[in-house]
Amino acid sequence: MELRHLRYFVAVAEELHFGRAAERLHMAQPPLSQQIKQLEEELGFQLFYRTKRSVRLTVAGDRFLLDTYAIFQRLDQAVEAGRRISRGEQGQLVIGFVSSAAYSVLPLILRRFRADFPAIALTLQELTTNVQLQQLQDNRLDVGFVRPPLETTAVKRLSCQPILKEPFMVALAEGHRLAGQEQVAIADLASESFIIFRDRAHRACTTKSSASANRATLALGWCRRRCKCKRLSAWSLRALESRWCRNRSTICSEWGWSIDL
Repeated sequence: MELRHLRYFVAVAEELHFGRAAERLHMAQPPLSQQIKQLEEELGFQLFYRTKRSVRLTVAGDRFLLDTYAIFQRLDQAVEAGRRISRGEQGQLVIGFVSSAAYSVLPLILRRFRADFPAIALTLQELTTNVQLQQLQDNRLDVGFVRPPLETTAVKRLSCQPILKEPFMVALAEGHRLAGQEQVAIADLASESFIIFRDRAHRACTTKSSASANRATLALGWCRRRCKCKRLSAWSLRALESRWCRNRSTICSEWGWSIDL
């Protein structure tokens, strides 16, 4: 049995006339009658009562017509679902994000995405950058919102796109020698101690930065300009000179999303 046999049956059942059904199907009447007869033989029951003056459905044929309508409806739904998935309009995305993304870029992107693609289910997972990179490579994540720096080996297998740039701030005690300045040069901080994250494990520690190494360590210790810290009343935020934020691979932090190729 093929779909065309079902279409032939539906045409005859709706027209209740082999001649009109043949015209509707753009075929001759004798081949249509033969196809219906073959369908009945394959099914093992009669679909139509035929006389020289009329054609009408049997009880079995009437039920078979309802089920055939359901088959074609399901088929249309399957075809449309496949087309929507192929266009990226339906399906599921598993998204990883670093915690700070939830306070800035992520909510806006999700609102826009849900408005444009309401049929796509989203699964969100809060993960560190390193874990996201690994899960992207393992096909456990579809998209990741991460913070640089990114490991070179992982980046080679992923497509990365910056979507947000932010200036860095340095938090200084109110009595600090640099607290009165609007901008602070990075060289002025060469001998300062900082609280930073160590070994990407989110464990706080202090370090003594040097002029040659502070580009890699200071970035982890600075706050974003828009951060709100109620317990920092005894501290002041000062901007670093903008010239240090021109190179995205050193000081300036950027959001990025990654899609596994």
